[in-house]
Amino acid sequence: MPKNRALKLSLITISLLIALAFFANIALAKNGPHIGPIFPENTDACASCHRAHSADGIYLLAEGITVYDFCTSCHNGLGANTNVVQGRFEGTVTSFDTHTDGTPGNGLNAGGYINTYSYTGRENRTTGWGPVTSRHNIIGLDTDSYYVAWGGGVVGPGTQIALDCTNCHNPHGSENPDGSERHRILRNVVNGVNVGAIRNHEGDEHNYTAIKYRDGFAFFCSACHTQYKEKATYYDAGDGKGFKRRVRHTVPQYLERGNIRTGNGKSIAENLNEHVQLPVEQRSYTAQITGDNAVTCPTCHQVHGTNVQSSERSKVAPANSTTLMRLVNRGTCQNCHQR
Repeated sequence: MPKNRALKLSLITISLLIALAFFANIALAKNGPHIGPIFPENTDACASCHRAHSADGIYLLAEGITVYDFCTSCHNGLGANTNVVQGRFEGTVTSFDTHTDGTPGNGLNAGGYINTYSYTGRENRTTGWGPVTSRHNIIGLDTDSYYVAWGGGVVGPGTQIALDCTNCHNPHGSENPDGSERHRILRNVVNGVNVGAIRNHEGDEHNYTAIKYRDGFAFFCSACHTQYKEKATYYDAGDGKGFKRRVRHTVPQYLERGNIRTGNGKSIAENLNEHVQLPVEQRSYTAQITGDNAVTCPTCHQVHGTNVQSSERSKVAPANSTTLMRLVNRGTCQNCHQR
């Protein structure tokens, strides 16, 4: 083989190896060890979570008796920067290069299970840290084996679901139908429902402390909370009024549809920009909220847990709690409508 050709092939080989190493690091940085749904043949990710012969509990998991115990053995600020127990991004864990995926010391976008920060905007949440007043009940943290998904099913207040972290998240990784990265490794099939794409505006760099929703969130939530995706349905909500027609706030819904439903004569987008910016779905991310943005389930609800207070009058049946609301009492309503 001529010397120049051999040198050229060597340079190509070196370049390919560098590129493979670079893209491998990107894959690992995206979701820590949750790099699926397809793993390379020589993956070392399995040992991050499983023990073939000496597991502590179910699914050959390396730590804990329940799925929640296992997940929070990392996601408690010691193994992962997303401390879902305390609702905080730590930024101190350098494994998998995820320490830059948020602002250290800031509140997580989805809140926390034991403690969390007050919701003060789509980013820079650093105040009001304290115990949650409501959360998504979960096996391993709460005492029951089944929990009600309000609005689920067709005949009662909700379907009984045995909920753990993996009901919503795929620990091995997930992707959208078009192959793009799926928001927070959320499952493609939830409660037997094939859920479409769930996207954000983060690109390859995650940001667990700044909310940049794009689309798909209401359809994901409605896989369990089935009644809430329609404007009106007939069912027994468990509020003592029996089986009847129920009307609700439609999601997703554009903020402005040619009519201004506010008490101060301003648009909902204006009110959100002048008060607390609640999370909305945006076709293109902008710091200012606009009328073509859409309200969705996590616009009002903080998915893991919230620490807001609520008067007894504001706690309505059947949940009778703060129901994961982002703002005190029904501040999420007033924040938009200013009545």
